[in-house]
Amino acid sequence: MTRPGGTARGLPLPVYIFPCRIQQGLGEWVETARAVRLLPRAGYPLYHLRSPPSAGAGRSDPRAVPLDPSRKGGEPFPPVRGLSEPLRAPRAVAVVTWFGITARKEDAAGERVPGPLADRFERLRDAHPDGLLVLSLEEFGTARTSREAVAENLRQAGATGASLRQLLRSPAGQDRVRRYREAFWRARAGEREDVLHLFPEFFPSLPALREFPFALPIAPFSPRPRARRARSPPPTPVPLQVVWYASASTAPRLLGPLLEALGGLSGPVDLAVRPGPAWRTPVPPSASPPSVRVTFLPPEGRRPWERRLGRAALRVVGGSQTLLEAVFDRAPFLYFNGALPTPSGRTVGFRREKLLSLLRGAPSRPVERTVARDLRAFADLDGVTGVVRRAATSRSWRLGLARLCQPAGQGFPPPLRPGERYLLHLVRSFDRTEEPVARFVERTRRWHRRALGAP
Repeated sequence: MTRPGGTARGLPLPVYIFPCRIQQGLGEWVETARAVRLLPRAGYPLYHLRSPPSAGAGRSDPRAVPLDPSRKGGEPFPPVRGLSEPLRAPRAVAVVTWFGITARKEDAAGERVPGPLADRFERLRDAHPDGLLVLSLEEFGTARTSREAVAENLRQAGATGASLRQLLRSPAGQDRVRRYREAFWRARAGEREDVLHLFPEFFPSLPALREFPFALPIAPFSPRPRARRARSPPPTPVPLQVVWYASASTAPRLLGPLLEALGGLSGPVDLAVRPGPAWRTPVPPSASPPSVRVTFLPPEGRRPWERRLGRAALRVVGGSQTLLEAVFDRAPFLYFNGALPTPSGRTVGFRREKLLSLLRGAPSRPVERTVARDLRAFADLDGVTGVVRRAATSRSWRLGLARLCQPAGQGFPPPLRPGERYLLHLVRSFDRTEEPVARFVERTRRWHRRALGAP
C-alpha cells in the first residue's frame, strides 16, 4: 500500500542522523555526511536528537563515541537541526553508524555492548509508534564470508600458503568459521527486523550475501567532486610530491622503509606526513636521505588538505575514506593500514579488507595484475623499494592503476549506485508506503538480492 510522501500531519518524513566515531579517526563522520547529502534537497529535513541534560555524561566507551553533526567536522553536513525531544510523527527514519554496537544496550545473547545511543533510540521508538526504520551504515569493505574473515585473521597471525589452507580445513578451523559467523550476526544485530544494514563496497560479494542475507552491499558514498584529473598521469613534478595519511596505530613502521625507497629515486622528494595519534610528538628523522625532505603536517582544514592531495604525484593512503578518494580521483596511490610482525619474523598488513574489496574486481590483464600484486605487497611492507619506484616512475604502472580503479562501484546495478542515491531511494520508498516496518525491511532485502542476482 502506498501513499503520498509526508507524515499524517502533512510534515515531511523526519530523518534523524547519528554519526559515531568507531575507535580512532573520523571516517564515519565523513561517510555519514556523504550518505545523507541528497536528502534535504529531496525534501527530507535532517535532525539530530541530543541526550537530555538529566542523562549526564552517560556511559563512556572508546569503541563508539557519538558525534554532533550540527558542529563542524571533517566533511560538511547538510543543514541539521538539533532537537532535545523527538518530533511527534507516526513514522521516521534513523541513519546511524553501526547500529549493533551504538544503539543497543545489549545484544541478542544478552551481552553488554557500548550502546551510547540506546536511550535516544528508545525515545525515538516511543515518539514514532507506527514505525522507526533504521538505516545502519556498516563498516566499509566488511561484507565478506566467514571463511574469508577467518583466513585473514589467521594470515595476520602468520599462517600462509599450505599451512593456512590446512588450518581452515581442520576441525579447529571450521569451528573458528562457525564461531565467527555467529559472532558477526550477533554483533551486527542481524536478527533485527527494523534495520537495513548497508555495507559500502567497491564490488559486491555474492557469497557473503548468501551467508549473511541481512548484510546488503551497496556502492560507495561518493566523495565530493574535485577538479577533473587528466585522462593520463601528468608529468612527474620536481621535487616529487608525496603525501602520506599516516593514521594507523602502527604507521611508524612504514617510515624507515618508505624513506629508504624514496631516497633511492633519481630526484628530490617532498614527503608530507599527516600523522595520527600513534606518532605522539612527530619530528623529521635525522637519518632521512639527503634527497628527501620530510614534513609532519599540523592539523589543517579540509580545503588545504584537498589542495595538497591534488598536487601530490603519489599518495600513501589507509583506512577507507582516503582510499575511496584516491580511487575516485584516479590518483596514483599505495595502501598501508598498519602492519603486524608474525612469529616467523614476517610482517603482514593489518585489516586489508578495504583494499581486498577493491581488488575483488580487478581486471586480469598483465599490467593490472602487477599493480594488484604490488598493492598487496606494499600493504605487507614487502618489497617496498621496488613498489615505490614503479608507483612513482612507471607510466605503464600508473595507467594500470587507473584502469584497475575505473570499474570500482560499477559492479552494482544502477539502482544501488551511487550509495547516497540508493539511500535516498530507501527513504522515499518508506515514505510512500504504509506497510509495517518489518515487512518493508524484508521486501527490500529480497528486492536488493534480486537486483544483485543473488538467490
